[in-house]
Amino acid sequence: IRVPLFVIVMSVLGGMRHWMGPILGATVIYSLTDRLNRADTLELFGGNLAISLEDVNDLIIGGLLILMVLGVKDGLWPRLASRPWSAGAGFVLTIVLSAVLWPGASPISQFTYGLLGAVVVLLIPPSVFTRRRGGRPPDDREQPPETAPAGEVAS
Repeated sequence: IRVPLFVIVMSVLGGMRHWMGPILGATVIYSLTDRLNRADTLELFGGNLAISLEDVNDLIIGGLLILMVLGVKDGLWPRLASRPWSAGAGFVLTIVLSAVLWPGASPISQFTYGLLGAVVVLLIPPSVFTRRRGGRPPDDREQPPETAPAGEVAS
């Protein structure tokens, strides 16, 4: 059941209306699951509770699927196409932050962190990026003045 679930998650995550959507989803899901499967065990409560990220991998992917179905119905590709610079900034800033916080991390891990940073930026609603000064959304623009019908002179 794991492979069909991943195929669905890849399509939903990236978006199904363009051929690049599932490719984007596959890149994110494959990178995320690869890093989770290779991650160390988390020791909580002074070592009394040990959790392997490999064990919670399916829960994380399932939570991502629920988040995408409820919040981003069209997938990430349309948002990436409309906001490439903000996603790129999230990618680069996350890589720089991970290089500072975890200097020994592998390039694959840093790439995965960058992807997750870009995904987080793309999950932010588009209305946050399209607001103009004064806090009004772009739908509240003033309408252009009406023109006089043909054959009449405007006063």
